[in-house]
Amino acid sequence: MRRQPEVEIRFLPQFVRPGDVLEVDARFFSKSPTPVDEIVLTLRGVEVSRWSDGKTHTRQEHHWVGLETRFLPERLDTGEHRYRARFPFPGRVPPSYQGVALSVQYTLDVKVDIPWWPDVDKQYAVTVMPPPAAAQASPWVFRSHEGEARGTDLYAECALSQVAVSPGGVLRGQLSLGNVSHHRVRAVTVSFVARETTYRPYARQHELARYTARVFEGSPGDQHALPFALRLAPDAPCSFAATLGHLEWALEVAVQHTLTERQLLSIPLTVLPLVGAEASVTSTPAVGKARRAQLWHGVGQRHGLVYDPEADTLFGSLDTVSIKVRAEMSAAEGPMTVATLGWAPLGLDLALRPGRWADVFAARHRLGVAAFDRAFLLRGRELAQLTGFLSPAVWEPLLSLDEVQVDDDGAKLSLRGAGIDEAALERFVVALRQFAAAVDRGRAQIAAPAALREAEAPWRAWARARGGRFEAGRVFVHGLGGTVSPCRAGHLWRDAETVDETVVVFEVDEALSEKLRLSSDVTGEPLRLDDESAAMLTRLRQGGARVELSAQGVAWSRPGATPEPEGLDEVVDTLNRLVRRLSGQASAAPFR
Repeated sequence: MRRQPEVEIRFLPQFVRPGDVLEVDARFFSKSPTPVDEIVLTLRGVEVSRWSDGKTHTRQEHHWVGLETRFLPERLDTGEHRYRARFPFPGRVPPSYQGVALSVQYTLDVKVDIPWWPDVDKQYAVTVMPPPAAAQASPWVFRSHEGEARGTDLYAECALSQVAVSPGGVLRGQLSLGNVSHHRVRAVTVSFVARETTYRPYARQHELARYTARVFEGSPGDQHALPFALRLAPDAPCSFAATLGHLEWALEVAVQHTLTERQLLSIPLTVLPLVGAEASVTSTPAVGKARRAQLWHGVGQRHGLVYDPEADTLFGSLDTVSIKVRAEMSAAEGPMTVATLGWAPLGLDLALRPGRWADVFAARHRLGVAAFDRAFLLRGRELAQLTGFLSPAVWEPLLSLDEVQVDDDGAKLSLRGAGIDEAALERFVVALRQFAAAVDRGRAQIAAPAALREAEAPWRAWARARGGRFEAGRVFVHGLGGTVSPCRAGHLWRDAETVDETVVVFEVDEALSEKLRLSSDVTGEPLRLDDESAAMLTRLRQGGARVELSAQGVAWSRPGATPEPEGLDEVVDTLNRLVRRLSGQASAAPFR
């Protein structure tokens, strides 16, 4: 016997936004075999404007969406039958809305055509949300008058942190009244007001909602600041503009007299959909540190840096270069904005700073570029290495700065007064990013020192084999893999032409560092080692090598250079086992 199937519809996502794809999961539960000509799923989006004078009723429609999917199952056997459909929403459609004379509704119509039997014809509401948008922190000042306020008329000024707010969000600001003494003010109110406007078939406006708060009872002082925080209802409709009408919001400032109320300001607002946490902003246009915090936050956002208000610091990174910017007070120069940049060691013995008149006879390197040689004092191991690293892209951003200190591990760069001027701070941050990007590229151009030029290829190969990072400046390898703690190996230089020694250094954790410190600094006695650890030390010290156990780590060294690093594998592995035993990890599984 034929029977209408039961229908269950599920939407994904539950709330759709413009540009989304609505996935419909349609399930039909048939209690008996039923022939079916077709199943039709139709998505409709209709904007309707209505007008009535009590006798005449007028309605106008605009269709935003009309999509259809058909299925031809021929028959629904007993049990569950599942069909899926995808409906792409246009990128610009108004949200779902039900007002006084204007509405926007989206529905899914489900029709099951059963021959010689009543069809299934159901309709389901689809909720379309406005596109997400984050409120921008931008202070605004509004006045009830133009130019200078004259005479005795009551006037108002209102400062807002922003002119956009989310449903359920809080709008903060402060206002002041002038010429209060000439008017009997009993209270001051601030209101959120929503107004619906239709264009067709007739132009009409309706007040849809009003949320009012009293910010002051009685008569406020003349030009006295009145702070307020007004929360919008969580279910407040969002601003939108459609074909037949629109919904707009305003913030109204009014004063109440003994028997009357007078509106002084109507400030246009935008109500945005709620997207995550609201922007952290001050309540009004700020000065001093508060204004600088807003300024730094905005500049940081534009350039990929994060502002930490507690530390009053901008920080971030560009590839392998870390960046921190903060304000400091210089006894000689006054307020300074100082950037500290850090990077992995370059190994050049680099020292770069602005030149001074007293440096005329100072030992220095010259790049042979007039602009650079006039501006900076340069020191380092070899000019050839420095030239490879110091391309114009590295040093040209530094010419506009007031203080420059650059070495192997990072830089300290400063600019006078940039912390309180947006344009100057913007230029400073741009220069920092250009410099950081150039440092990252320049590292790859550093050649090995002339004394170890032939050793560069085998040391690079060894770094790759051991999973480490090769530093060409000193012929050094950082982050050797397969070790119980961070390990590095390479050369320490006595001067530009002479290698002092080859070292392998293991960093130790806090517990072992304390153990090694106590053995040397407190008791004055060497650390007691078990027989196997002592035997390891003996092997490591062969050939004139030294092994030092200290709170800073475990270090092996021998005089001179090591052109072929393969022989250091045994040293690294033996030191690794020694550190494991000293740390109480002798029974742990091997790291390689």
